[in-house]
Amino acid sequence: MENAVKLCGLWKQKSKKDGKPFLSGRVGPTASIVVFPNAPKRSDKSPDYVAYLVSQKAKTDGATPEEEPF
Repeated sequence: MENAVKLCGLWKQKSKKDGKPFLSGRVGPTASIVVFPNAPKRSDKSPDYVAYLVSQKAKTDGATPEEEPF
């Protein structure tokens, strides 16, 4: 990983809605990244996880990442 650039650290979280696990981390002062398992996977070619970029403004409006309108 000589040419790799570290984007951010990720922390394990559980959604308040249903207790399902996801990862989250800050990418900068105005954005976070959240990573959810891709469930249900439609085929073996589907990704295992899906990552979303979330603005901090949307996150501070009281919505949890899984409630964001992606």
